[in-house]
Amino acid sequence: MTALEEFIQWCTRERAKLRRQLAEYESGKMRLRHRSVGAAWVDKTDQEIKRLRKNIADLDAALKRLKN
Repeated sequence: MTALEEFIQWCTRERAKLRRQLAEYESGKMRLRHRSVGAAWVDKTDQEIKRLRKNIADLDAALKRLKN
């Protein structure tokens, strides 16, 4: 297997992993909260959803370029 084929497989697996995480966040089964020392908990779920969507789109674009 070539390095390019391995990279394409990694991108595909990573995209699937991110899609599973995104589904968990969007369904409300999972939340992301952060707390600095001495501060209240802050919900970062919406930011994480945006990050996951961007990363999935980036992987989709990379895979499209690599497969052409």
